[in-house]
Amino acid sequence: MDEESLDTPLRLVTKHRRHSDCSIFLVYFINSMQQQTTGQFLPYVTSAFSLHSLIPVIGIISNITTGVMKPPLAKILDVFGRFEGLAISLLFSVLGLILMASCTSVQIYAAATYSTGSDTSNLRRRGLD
Repeated sequence: MDEESLDTPLRLVTKHRRHSDCSIFLVYFINSMQQQTTGQFLPYVTSAFSLHSLIPVIGIISNITTGVMKPPLAKILDVFGRFEGLAISLLFSVLGLILMASCTSVQIYAAATYSTGSDTSNLRRRGLD
């Protein structure tokens, strides 16, 4: 075998890896923008229901829920795969946005503020991601 025939599969893997990394970056970027944007709506939602005192409570509950859900998501990633874990994370994000847009009370908005992220990097690159 010549060197060109050995290089071809490596080039394809590298090309697909770049596409994969770019897609993951895009998902994380959009998720970050969504979290920053929806965080700015909290005072407006609580003022619409005249419950400003719940602003810190909603933030604390959201952070606790996010922290508690990381181990089950890690197990899903281990058992089913990274793509499935990322799909579940995106599903929760979309459902949360739908709940935020259609909320009729502060309690529904607070339930919708749950956010999650999935670790899709491999162990060798985990320190770099």
